[in-house]
Amino acid sequence: SCAELCTVITTTSPTPSNPSRELIEETLRSLAEHAPELSACRNIIVCDDYRVGPVAKYRSGVVTEEGGRLYDAYCASLRDAVEHERHERHWQSAEVLRLTGRQGFGFAVRAALEHVRTPFVFVMQHDRSFVRGFPFARDLMAAMQRDDRLKMVGLPTTTNDPSKYLQAVKTKLGRMHVEHPDLETQVVEPPECPGVRLLPLIMWHDSTHLAATEYYRNFVFGPRDLVSRGGFIEDKLGQQ
Repeated sequence: SCAELCTVITTTSPTPSNPSRELIEETLRSLAEHAPELSACRNIIVCDDYRVGPVAKYRSGVVTEEGGRLYDAYCASLRDAVEHERHERHWQSAEVLRLTGRQGFGFAVRAALEHVRTPFVFVMQHDRSFVRGFPFARDLMAAMQRDDRLKMVGLPTTTNDPSKYLQAVKTKLGRMHVEHPDLETQVVEPPECPGVRLLPLIMWHDSTHLAATEYYRNFVFGPRDLVSRGGFIEDKLGQQ
């Protein structure tokens, strides 16, 4: 089952909407609706910490004193939902991991990985809702187990149109004077997922993705120092 193979990691941090849970609940409900296989998986909701400053800078994890109180109330509300709203499908497999000290997205994922015992992780952010079905998570994991080229598979976003992606990448690499093979020859069409084409990523994207746990531990957070505390994975690894 998916629950034996995969752990969901949902990252959350201060937002102007705190202490409301509406943002993350919309995302979790969309997971249950559009990716039902994954909704049965253990879901570690990682609550990053914050730093206090005179002006809120949410992307940097900086909030005012009042913003900090609102975020603390939000995190407490998440714990309450996990404990007392198990009848709601999107809370049934959830647990809350509250971090101490501002970590940033990358190190928040790393903290959650310490609690993961499955061969795959599905990483998503609190504001990245599904807008269409993703019914083949289990089949994709089977493909990744068979084909060791498939270590991380990112889901498309509304701003990253797969139908135009290969041409956009070719154009970008051309501007950078980077030699590369014919990108179409690098496309993977796993037999486990009929009709699915996996396109080569030329850089890491932090948006919703499925990855091998050991790839995260040994490469992303391995000895090469590819992720900086306080930032996103794509800020450093994505620029390599």
